[in-house]
Amino acid sequence: MMKTLCLADAAGFVVGLIEHQRAVNGHIEAPCPACSTGELVVHRRADRVQAECSAGCGAWHIAQALGVPPPPVQEDELTVEEWLDESGLLAKYQADPTETIRPVFGAIGRLPRLAQTPALRRVAARIDRPLAEVRKAYGASQRPASKPAVRPKVAGPENRPVIEIDPDAMPRVIEESVAALAGDEQVYQRGGRLVHVTREQGPAATDHGGQLRRTWLRRPPGSPMIVDATEAWLRLRLAALRAWRKYDARAGGLVAALPPGWAAQMVTALGQWPARPLELVVEVPTLRPDGSVLDTPGYDYSTGLLYDPGEVVYPTVPGNPTREEAVRALDVLAEPFAEFPGVKDSDRMVVVAALLTVLARSAILGNVPLFAFTAPTAGTGKSKIVDAIANIATGRDAPRMPQSDGNDAEERKRLLAVCIEGHPLVVIDNCKDGVPLGSPSLDLALTGTIFQDRLLGSSETVKAPLAAVWMATGNNLQYGGDLPRRVVQCRLDAGVEHPEERTGFEHADIEGWCRQERPRIVVSALTLLRAYHVAGRPRAGLSTFGSFEPWSDLVREAIVWADGADPLAGRRDVVRSADPVRQALAALFVAWHAVFKSLWRTIRDLLLEAVAEPKTAERAALKEALSALAPKWDGNTASSPVAQSVGQRLRSKKNIVLGGLRLEHQDDRNGALWRVALVGGTA
Repeated sequence: MMKTLCLADAAGFVVGLIEHQRAVNGHIEAPCPACSTGELVVHRRADRVQAECSAGCGAWHIAQALGVPPPPVQEDELTVEEWLDESGLLAKYQADPTETIRPVFGAIGRLPRLAQTPALRRVAARIDRPLAEVRKAYGASQRPASKPAVRPKVAGPENRPVIEIDPDAMPRVIEESVAALAGDEQVYQRGGRLVHVTREQGPAATDHGGQLRRTWLRRPPGSPMIVDATEAWLRLRLAALRAWRKYDARAGGLVAALPPGWAAQMVTALGQWPARPLELVVEVPTLRPDGSVLDTPGYDYSTGLLYDPGEVVYPTVPGNPTREEAVRALDVLAEPFAEFPGVKDSDRMVVVAALLTVLARSAILGNVPLFAFTAPTAGTGKSKIVDAIANIATGRDAPRMPQSDGNDAEERKRLLAVCIEGHPLVVIDNCKDGVPLGSPSLDLALTGTIFQDRLLGSSETVKAPLAAVWMATGNNLQYGGDLPRRVVQCRLDAGVEHPEERTGFEHADIEGWCRQERPRIVVSALTLLRAYHVAGRPRAGLSTFGSFEPWSDLVREAIVWADGADPLAGRRDVVRSADPVRQALAALFVAWHAVFKSLWRTIRDLLLEAVAEPKTAERAALKEALSALAPKWDGNTASSPVAQSVGQRLRSKKNIVLGGLRLEHQDDRNGALWRVALVGGTA
């Protein structure tokens, strides 16, 4: 079998491709490229080549192929220096390397793949021309005239830079790939992951992992989503940004190619890139943390926001609005919700506060509370309120998810998936009757800054910023655990048996009306917040809202400054009544203190007193309170297992204060002692 690759390497010696530093002896036979009839025999020794043709054309055939005078020949032995100096090849190279190299490769054959890059580098160095120019000349001449090499179609502009695929130069390929992504407007990084922005396409859409869309999160069509840059997507972008070339043995040179999968995988695995950081996608003008207004479409480097208003045109927000303009703006913000039956003025301002929070989330450098909308019966308008807010902020209904089934591990993964996609607001819709809303994961989502866990259905751990505004709807909502202190509640009450049958609304299609009035309402919201900022953010002496101070300092204070009611005016009612466990403890404290005052007692003493005779009102109240705290207690005995169960529950509540009474605990040689004492008192 003829090794034409070695022949090409030997003949390439004529133009400086010989590897002078390698003392390689070789003997090879191949068709003579000059006469095409005889067999060419080439002996390669260090820096010399001996060429013979069986048809008798001799070593001068190489000069003939190059179109230059043959060099002096001594017994058919050629030297590098003699050839270059006396043939005039160097002058021809410097004048036009492309035209000079083309007949060499066209007549002699294919350069071996392993020798390709080093050999071409030596040519480039010898003729003082860029390596890319020499590669271009070589690649343009390697296709046999009878069967041209097929070049795959590659997307992108014709003048895009070239990346040569070479597994032996992997670091270079990865470096050039990363450099290509640096200026791409479609690639971002978020939470240590390469991401891009897409939009929900409808019921047939898939998630960013290529799986069927999650059934537990209903996204309206058109919703922007931040998704991971998959290998397939990244290869598509790299193909559009760069022209890729690989060596093809049949073509004898570089041909067009697609980006290899290993390059996309390694780029993704780097963990850091020159891509722009992306916090959130917003579809309306918004407020920056410094009080300025972001109203220029595109990426905002100061906040990491991508502003995409679509085809909606928004009026300019006043640069220095007055307090009077802020008061009028608050009236505009309350207009969409005027026909909802809020119980108090503060309930109506909760809706306005929720809207302001979504529109100015990026200006709040901290956590924001959960906004809950509750009513005695269905049909009062809870879901319509959240959809009205969503249609103003995004132009579509709100994404929805059901209440957790109690599995906190799965709840963490659901919340992480929502955070990754970057939705501006998410609604926990139609919470179950009698089932308190809340979980440790939801508590974390409301008071943390970064959410980290394993992806749903995967073992991969990822993290994402907590930027969504959470809302919830339900009839007579109850809140469990620590959630009550994280909630701002709006209570609706139509005062009729069938609120869904009401008629005569000025805006029956409130969602459609909100979409139509988006520009006016959004600008009014930013006018209010901008006016408050320009005024120096004066304080109204409001109570502290722990864990949510930045939100309170902007949204809540701005509403009150513009003559609105405090959205947190009804918060104490939520804390007192929303948590069944808290209610049971408060009742127990009152009954306990009524019987024992501030005396130290064991839990068994407490149980014995509750079942003692004669029955009194105090003992009956104590028994009822203990039964609520320990549902499995039969109400007739004071056994040790029951006492231990009650004691274990109380240990997690020691030193808690409810209704001016504190639960205190101490260990004694006779066992654990408890008492309920007045805060600041002795009785």
